[in-house]
Amino acid sequence: TTAAAQAQADSLGAYELRNLAPGLYRVEAFLDRDRDRRYDAGEPRAAPADSVRVTPLEKTVGVHLVVRASP
Repeated sequence: TTAAAQAQADSLGAYELRNLAPGLYRVEAFLDRDRDRRYDAGEPRAAPADSVRVTPLEKTVGVHLVVRASP
């Protein structure tokens, strides 16, 4: 599946995706250890969030994901 958008979280864990077309999306997150902006086997990742509906002219907030680094 091709990503509709990508974002990198800031130092507080906040992220923003801009200019998404209205629709239903699945949000995923992972710790990009090699910084190639792709998930690679073995990189810690969060379970996908529930589907998120993006509506025109509204800001969608409160989509929280937790990625725990493995030792």
